Amino acid sequence: MNFIKKHIEVVSYNPEWPLMFEAVATDIREILGDNCVAIHHIGSTSVKGLAAKPVIDIVMEVKDQEKTITCLESLGYLYKGEYNIPMRLYFNKKKPIDVNLHVYEEDHPEIELNLLFRDYLRDHQKSVSAYALLKTELLKNPSSFEKNKASFTGYNLGKDDFIRTILKQAGFNRIRFMRCMHHTEIETANYFAKNTSLIKYP
Repeated sequence: MNFIKKHIEVVSYNPEWPLMFEAVATDIREILGDNCVAIHHIGSTSVKGLAAKPVIDIVMEVKDQEKTITCLESLGYLYKGEYNIPMRLYFNKKKPIDVNLHVYEEDHPEIELNLLFRDYLRDHQKSVSAYALLKTELLKNPSSFEKNKASFTGYNLGKDDFIRTILKQAGFNRIRFMRCMHHTEIETANYFAKNTSLIKYP
């Protein structure tokens, strides 16, 4: 088996995280101008009191994705393509603030998904505590730090069931377009392929 070890750091909530987001967002709005429709702080660093990897996750809605690439690269962001989500542009920047930036055109379902997940946690302290406990338990498992022929670590994959449960409770019911990265996604795709009348096998 092909295992790749990854370093994962989860730290206590930092009240500076929202301020870091605002600093980053201000620079992005300035350089993109009217092309930036909205910019949102998402992920665990956007939820007060939640332990998180010290990375600011951002979702941005734009009018024209392609026009953002050169602008964001001039700010030091590294463009990484769609990654695993079609119709997304993904960027990363390490310094002076570690940022994951997800750029979508308006009305992409991933925008609503991320905002619903964030807002549900902000309004439900018990879920915040449960999520923090799950992270702690996952970090005790050596497989959480490994990639076994996958793009994501065991840590990220281990959070999948919790995230799906929260999204269901939050009322997310839109169709997502993703490349299959998790075993449940692969199983669902295979089931659909084998049972739909639209696909014929020899």
